Formats: sequence, C-alpha cells, structure tokens
Amino acid sequence: RFLFLRGLLPYPKRLKSLAWILRVYQKSGIQTLITRSLILKLLPGNIRKIESLQPRLSDRFFVPSTKIFSAYGRATQRVILLSGCVMPLTHAPTMYSAVNVLRHNGCDVLVPTGQTCCGALNLHSGDINYARSMARHNINIFLRFDPDAIITASAGCGSTMKEYDELFRDDPDYKEKAEKFSTLTKDITEFLVDLPFSPPKGEIRKRVTYQDSCHMSHAQRITEAPRKLLKAVPGLDLIEMENSTQCCGAAGIYSLTQSEMSGQILETKMDWIAATGADTVATA
Repeated sequence: RFLFLRGLLPYPKRLKSLAWILRVYQKSGIQTLITRSLILKLLPGNIRKIESLQPRLSDRFFVPSTKIFSAYGRATQRVILLSGCVMPLTHAPTMYSAVNVLRHNGCDVLVPTGQTCCGALNLHSGDINYARSMARHNINIFLRFDPDAIITASAGCGSTMKEYDELFRDDPDYKEKAEKFSTLTKDITEFLVDLPFSPPKGEIRKRVTYQDSCHMSHAQRITEAPRKLLKAVPGLDLIEMENSTQCCGAAGIYSLTQSEMSGQILETKMDWIAATGADTVATA
C-alpha cells in the first residue's frame, strides 16, 4: 500500500515507466505463457488475483501538454482537463476523445504539465495528509490558468476534487483556493449538458445500457446527464438495466482486499447487464 499510494500514484513518470513494462508483458506473449503455467499458483498471497485484475493498457498513452487545444470554431469556454494517474495509461482513447468533444463544443482545452494524481485512493485509504499534498499541488497548477471550469473524465477523481473544500476547511492558506477549485470542478457529462452541447452527427446503431458508477450517482449525484448524452446519439437505443446504481464491486482496492465479496457483487451486476440484451455497457 505504501509503495503504491506514495511511491507510484503521485509520480506520473514512474507510473508511465511501469505501464511500459506491463504493456510489453501483455503484448509480447509473456503473460499468456505465465497464466498457462503453474507459476502464479505457486506464488504467495494475492499475486494470482492481482495479475488477473490488471487493466489492459492503451496502445498510445495520453500525456499532458504545454499547448492549448483550441476550440473548433469560436471559443466560449477555457477549461482544464485533469489527466490524473491511471486513466492516461488504461483509458487513453477516452481522454483523447474528451479533449476532442470539448473542442467541438466551443472549449479551449488545457491539460497542464506537472499535474499529479487527485489523491482519491490515498484519501479512501486514510492517508489524508498525503492526499492533501497532492491536492495542494493540483490546486496551485490549475488555478494559475484561471479556467472557466475544471473537467474530469473519471467519476472517482471528480467526486474527490469536488470535496477539496472539505479537505482544507481548517487550512487558512488553502481554504478559499480549495473552495474555488471545488466549485469549478465538473464531470464532463454534466458540463456538456449545461452548455448545452452540440448533438453528435454520426450514427451508432447499437443497444446500449448505462452503468451508474457509485462515485457518479451516489457521491456526485449525477444520473441524468450521461443518459441525455447517450440519447442524443443518432441510432443508439438506450436500455435501462435493473438496479443500475448498485455497486459493481470494484470500489478502489476493495476488489483486492475483499475479493470474495467483490466477486459476488460483480456477478449480480453482470446478471442484470445480461438481462438487458445490450451490445455495449456505457459508464462514466
């Protein structure tokens, strides 16, 4: 826990170096050989479980930049996008698409270099002081650009950043800065719906069901905005699943620390997803 929360998450370059190693491991055939052998069964602890849960890494990583990604057409907003820690490595296409969609909706987009993890996992694990140090770092960098909004494409990051004001309520040096930061923070779905957004022109002819992530529906209280965006896509058939707001079982590192219960929760959710007959599961 110490190595991951303090030795990796706050340092994007270290995370990226580890990601390169994992990508070689996944794509070279080494992973296939190891999983088919008995090696993992012989290793102690949760190693086998951790190996099975590692995310598939993107072919191209998303990286912060010193450039401004200018709006297509007249700019009406100047926004900052959180790059964060894991998303640029595991969901790089999502991050590039977020920049593109914002530009199509009249936004000049900045993804500042020097930013770090939002501190969510440290906060969830009780490492509050270290979470504050990461939050201070991002507050200093982001507010320097005086943005109209701070955008997140990760529900867990967004819910934590919206609570920076609570994190610094007794800190005279950062109380006002944190309050401003929290007020400016918006999930990309709520931000687009509030603009209002420019509807997509391309068709996606698929049956889609929407999975409400816990941090989105319970922490941020955002449920309608993602659905409005999905319904605006021509050809897309949105099918509601039963109990869409129930946890998927991940909950940060819960899937590792309580793997049996996590698996049971996930299995129930997967049954509800299967019942919809959807081609795609969308989440935020």
